Amino acid sequence: MKRTISLLLTITLIFSGFTTVKAEINSIKYLSDEVARSHIELVNEDFNIQSVTPLYDGTGEINGYWYHLKNGTNSGYMIVFNWGGELKVTEYSFERDLDLDTSRRIYYNGLISYFYGDQDTAILTDSKEDVSLLVSSLYRAPDLNISKTYSSIQKNSIIEPKAYTTKVSHIYGVPKINQNAVNSSERSKLCTQTATAMLIQFYDENKSGYSAIATSSGTSLVLDVRKDMQIGTNGTTLQQFRSGLTNYLSSRGFGVSITTKDAANGGYTNLSDNDFNLLYNDMVNYKPAIVVIGSAAKTGSGQDFPCMDGVDHNFLHAMTVIGTYKDSQTGDMYLEVIDPDGGVERTLFWDIEITPGIEPSAIWALSRVTITK
Repeated sequence: MKRTISLLLTITLIFSGFTTVKAEINSIKYLSDEVARSHIELVNEDFNIQSVTPLYDGTGEINGYWYHLKNGTNSGYMIVFNWGGELKVTEYSFERDLDLDTSRRIYYNGLISYFYGDQDTAILTDSKEDVSLLVSSLYRAPDLNISKTYSSIQKNSIIEPKAYTTKVSHIYGVPKINQNAVNSSERSKLCTQTATAMLIQFYDENKSGYSAIATSSGTSLVLDVRKDMQIGTNGTTLQQFRSGLTNYLSSRGFGVSITTKDAANGGYTNLSDNDFNLLYNDMVNYKPAIVVIGSAAKTGSGQDFPCMDGVDHNFLHAMTVIGTYKDSQTGDMYLEVIDPDGGVERTLFWDIEITPGIEPSAIWALSRVTITK
């Protein structure tokens, strides 16, 4: 009965012409449920929604939900959130659920960025430091455009799953290395080195003529990469990543071309949808890439880069890109990545647009890598 009331409320709002309104929580919940179910059908995964946890934004209101997924003994998760005025799937994994305390109030600040908090203050959930800030400094979702979200759901519900996806490419065989298992006191700062090690080991094990490229494998390879790829006070810089990878490969008799686009003038990246198309071509040609996700990023070329926790919720994190796909109905694009933090596969929304309000965690840099013999 509650679902019916929510649907009637949604339809009433649509036909009364109020296309941009502050939705009631029940309306957001109903639409979020439908978005989640539709997306699970889209990616054709045999997972069911087991339970749901509300997520708050910088206004202190519920503006999305964390879905706990189950398939037998396998767990996963999906985030549906008010992104730029429309409910979207921003991230998910069919390998592991998030390790967060569902009994606490959780604030969502964008891709892989979660905070515990009360009405006024928030604390970064995975920070190694005491990072406390005002809730109002987190991402504040704009008014929800209910009709646009509902229209997307309607389109998806009448089309066969996967019939409206394009730019679909997935690289199989990329090793999943967990930076937290590396035998080093620096392990919390080794996401760039770990993401790079996954890329190198893939070439070694899967590409003809590259069997001499890796000096070792797994966490040992991360430490080998670390010898060439330096870490600054707060983390690895883009320049350290580029020079470190170049030096490592040169010592093994290989060359490399690295094309990087990163944060400019403290704002969002200068990436475009054409870069997504180029990345898709890289995936088709079995060339993994390195992406950086984060918030409050500084200007590029040598500034603080991945695996960094600090004041004002600065956080940047490098991951290995192994796939892409696009929803041709909504235009939404996604990256499939292996996250060094746990060595788990995730899918993340291709968010490169400037968002109204406080800047949330999004895509800050992308490095396309071509290794040559």
